[in-house]
Amino acid sequence: MLDVENVRKSFGGTVALNDVSVSIGEGSIIGMVGPNGSGKTTLLNIISGALPADRGTIRFDGHDITGREANAIARLGLVRSFQISRPFPSMTVLENVLAASHAGTGPAVRARAADIVRQVGLEAVIDNRAHALSFGQQRLIELARILMLRPKMILLDEPAAGVNPTLMEHIKALILSLNREGTTFLVVEHNIRLVSEMCERLIVLNNSEKIADAPLADVLQNQAVKEAYLGSGRAVRNPKHRIYADE
Repeated sequence: MLDVENVRKSFGGTVALNDVSVSIGEGSIIGMVGPNGSGKTTLLNIISGALPADRGTIRFDGHDITGREANAIARLGLVRSFQISRPFPSMTVLENVLAASHAGTGPAVRARAADIVRQVGLEAVIDNRAHALSFGQQRLIELARILMLRPKMILLDEPAAGVNPTLMEHIKALILSLNREGTTFLVVEHNIRLVSEMCERLIVLNNSEKIADAPLADVLQNQAVKEAYLGSGRAVRNPKHRIYADE
């Protein structure tokens, strides 16, 4: 469904992505991890059209989307979230979701928006203004707005960051439910436990390059991955990234 081939991106003299290639099949949930500054968010920005690549090609669902505008890519069904949710603070939850509609705000659209609000678990606060909601609830607003676009694939940038364990479980259940209905996911996330419970495969970036792309168990045995997170192959726990290495 998504094929990224030899994408490179530099900012001045700093190489953010160095010939990175990724392929994701329809209906899958793929995780992507890496230390801060490894290029994860830059890759999502390029795939979604927020940034142009210096070189390389990107194809989605049979379309060459290299260099296309973000709104054109979203209309094809490829939509992303951001590390920090930014709902319209003075608008209600329902109004925020309606704002994502490409089909106006008529009765049928409003009914669909209300159904999505219920789907993500915000029906109790549907008429509350966004600024009054918790950080986690604002993340759910963002996901609800994405669903208004009828996405085929969703790029999630750290969906569990800053949320409590109960809400994290709710987000995980929602992702798995949407996947069962046919939505494909690429999930950037530091929480390896969460990734391991959702993803069939893990992509690892480090220093602007892809260093691993395999099932989770194989990735965690990869020496390059251990060194990227831990600096050695010893049995050390890194609490920030929650990667575990064997003796």
